Parts: sequence; C-alpha cells; structure tokens
Amino acid sequence: MGLDTFCLICGGPNYFKLGHGNDLKMSNKELLEYKWLGLVMGIDKTEKWIELGDEPDDGSGNYHNFIVQSKMWHEYDTKPKNSFIKYPEDYGVVAHKDCLKLLENKLNYKLRFADVCRLVDDYNNLIKRINYGEIKKYQKQWFDYDKAYEKDEWLMKSPLKNKENQERVLKIWKLMLK
Repeated sequence: MGLDTFCLICGGPNYFKLGHGNDLKMSNKELLEYKWLGLVMGIDKTEKWIELGDEPDDGSGNYHNFIVQSKMWHEYDTKPKNSFIKYPEDYGVVAHKDCLKLLENKLNYKLRFADVCRLVDDYNNLIKRINYGEIKKYQKQWFDYDKAYEKDEWLMKSPLKNKENQERVLKIWKLMLK
C-alpha cells in the first residue's frame, strides 16, 4: 500500500509526470506549467534545507534520502547505530520551492521545521488543523490529477503565477501565522 505526500504549504502533490498517477495528455509547453509541482525542498529537524529534486517519492511518501512520514521520525531517532536496516539520511517536512518563495515574498515568513513538526499528519505531510480549501477534494491516497485538471486546473498552477491559487494559499497561511 502506497500513498502520496503533499506540499505542507499549498496541499498540492509533490510531483507531476505524465502517466505517473494520471492519464493526462498535454503538449511540452503545457507540461512546463506543471514542472513546479516536482521542485520540492525538504526542511529537516536542524532547519537545514535539502534539495529533493523532481523525482516522485518512493510510493510510500518518502524519498531515497529523506523521510517525510512523521510516524517514522521517532523510529529514525531511536534506531540502533549498527542497524542493518537501511534508513534515508534525514527526515522532515516537504514543500514546493514556489510555495516557500510565496510565503517569504508575501508574508515575510521562512518556514521552519520547529514551527510545524508537531502539527503534521502522520502520513501525508499536511498540517492537521489547516483547511486547504478546494484542493482537499483531490487529496486522497493518491492525488487525483485527472479530476483536478478537468475541474479546477488553477489549483495545479504555481501560486507565484496564478492569482487565484496565490490568494488561496495566502489566506491559509495568514490564518496559520496569527
């Protein structure tokens, strides 16, 4: 059983590749509009920012070098030093680069692990008390790209370039930062 993890800030998926979890058909030009979904950063427990690239997670919500599922953080910290189990190098929360820039540029806020680590869901990297708005209906075990693209395409566009998505994200985080 696998699952998607989502951007902590906007609630959107942390990757986008044609044919990977979707049946969408689009031109290369259209495809470029969604590249931002795969450009993510991890923020670890020491507040170090880690480039995670544009590859999808491992199908269980984690990356080859970074644990996103908070239910596994304690296990990581308490594993025996000579454990034969291969663990990723680090753990923390994940967000799109564009979403991080939006918070910094518009709200003068730089996301910190310490600010959100106790608020994150065990599995999907979302903050439990946030209402992410319209995107919530597409956040299932796997993000429903096809329906989101068909009905609310603006949700899949960068909040740095799409005013409607920008307003949605800023509304969420203005309340969160009160």
